Amino acid sequence: WYPVPAMRNIVLACARFMGKTTARYRWFAIFYLAMAFLLLPGVVFGLSLGGWRVMVGVLTPVAVLLFLVWLLNMVQRRRRGSLPPRLQTWEFVPVWLRSLQPYDDVLVRAVRVVRRKKTCDGYTLPEEDLKRRSSDGSY
Repeated sequence: WYPVPAMRNIVLACARFMGKTTARYRWFAIFYLAMAFLLLPGVVFGLSLGGWRVMVGVLTPVAVLLFLVWLLNMVQRRRRGSLPPRLQTWEFVPVWLRSLQPYDDVLVRAVRVVRRKKTCDGYTLPEEDLKRRSSDGSY
């Protein structure tokens, strides 16, 4: 991919997207690694065990859906006025399908609950332990 100059833009755009997304949602890097190297290969392997007809029957609708999403994105960028008003933005899709923010809210809330539980059970987090040590002068 990278040695061909025209293909570099694809790689660089993907890297830029991953960097910006990971900067905003810290958990996204772990999610991406799990999806790219565990879940998706496992699904494809499982489908291949069912035979080529099963694999084609499941992956064809997925490929068509991805193509339609790509096509709608291209038309929204280049000829937004030619689309019906409802399709000019992704607002017609539920927020949990078009944004990572709902997932981030849930994960942040879960981490806060775990942190509170640790402190309530007598465990302290490292940064709280350091603050306590430095405030009473013992550290």
